[in-house]
Amino acid sequence: MKKKKKKMESTKKRVNVFRKGGEKAGVDRRVQETLRERERRYWKVDLESQKTGEERRDEILNGLKPVIETKAVKRGGRSHQVPTPVSEQRGRYRACNWVRDATLKRAKKMGTPRGYARRLELVGLYDELKRREQGVSGVKRQSEPRQRRDRMHRAAKANRVFAS
Repeated sequence: MKKKKKKMESTKKRVNVFRKGGEKAGVDRRVQETLRERERRYWKVDLESQKTGEERRDEILNGLKPVIETKAVKRGGRSHQVPTPVSEQRGRYRACNWVRDATLKRAKKMGTPRGYARRLELVGLYDELKRREQGVSGVKRQSEPRQRRDRMHRAAKANRVFAS
């Protein structure tokens, strides 16, 4: 009998975001392969930092999760964008969606399979995380999910006048 590989815990939460048209098992397999590939590429770094691949993945998503967002609220007949805190679950959901959207955009632009584009996106996010940890400010541009998070935070900051 073939031994079944243990599923990584935080991956279970992400699979539903990438699922499209009921192909959950296939997406789950591709996400697992992508994450294992990244671990093989960076196994020395993970050993040096004493962090498991699971902790790294959670760290990447935690870095992408928004802390605050704006919601439309009617006051005095006018609609205002009011900054509100984002729950842990919603923040993870938004971060996963941003990664998925960036993956689909990359796959379409490059003309490659989604699995390969997802791998490139996650490796890029991992590289960006490492640069931020080391305090390196290089020429490399920010990833699309990071840009979307920063844009959301800037909008909330600009509208903090309406917070009550």
